Amino acid sequence: MNTPKSFKPMVNLTVRAIDVDPGCTATSPRPAENGHFVVLTIDLEAAPGLLEDGDKKWGMYSTGWKIIAANGTTQNGRPQTTSSILCLDDVEELPNEIGPGEKATGKVVLDVSSPSGTVVYSDPGWPSGLEWEYPAK
Repeated sequence: MNTPKSFKPMVNLTVRAIDVDPGCTATSPRPAENGHFVVLTIDLEAAPGLLEDGDKKWGMYSTGWKIIAANGTTQNGRPQTTSSILCLDDVEELPNEIGPGEKATGKVVLDVSSPSGTVVYSDPGWPSGLEWEYPAK
């Protein structure tokens, strides 16, 4: 009989703030394509043993995000658009990837159709996703 491998977290992730339409800081921002920007301020810390499981780096990739409006409707399309990517100065953004034992703090901008709802992030290596309501209460 095979014993299931226990789940070891790859990262500790904390969302410190969620802001709706806070304004962009980049030199040439574009308006939100879907209607609103939601900006998450995130703290990450990768597990020191990240390499032990075959993963060399970990990142929050655009395919992991999903938006659910307050009325329960899932937003069509990805919430990371060209406009959301061009919203912030690079120094404010969360790094694309972090390695074993590294820590990072930064922002992720999502382009959403509803000014309130739920942000969901799922990573293929996690047993379930994480959810945050916005605007933050």
